[in-house]
Amino acid sequence: YYRSYYNVIFRANLVLENLSAASAQNSPIYEGEAKFLRAYAYFNLVRLFGDIPLVDKVISPTDNQTAFTRVATSQIYDLIEADLKTAVANLNDNGPNDRASKAAAEGILAKVYLSLGRYSEAQGLLESIMNPSRGFTLLSNFKDVFYK
Repeated sequence: YYRSYYNVIFRANLVLENLSAASAQNSPIYEGEAKFLRAYAYFNLVRLFGDIPLVDKVISPTDNQTAFTRVATSQIYDLIEADLKTAVANLNDNGPNDRASKAAAEGILAKVYLSLGRYSEAQGLLESIMNPSRGFTLLSNFKDVFYK
């Protein structure tokens, strides 16, 4: 689990390091998707393991200082929040279903705020997601979640 999520973080950092290779139109989308994935990985890691190494750039295999130095959870949460805010700003809800979306980033950010006790901020994000103009609705039959 630990190694798998750090692999996700490595790949996200690799994308972020090479954003200049993308077109000006796609660069913000790729940045939003990479930061969404990195934030999601860190959020799961920090909830399970507490203080963990913070790797916010591609590091060399010999960089033991970064790879093995745990930082406070508050620093991890700061990166998670910043990454998700970037994802919210750069993503939209109209992309393919198998890609990160603005609503997904807002939902994870709301979950982060709930974990940190920032309930009013979480409420605002969740109400934004459920705004009828966004096109999300609850299914009338719970079974349809699995069989539709």
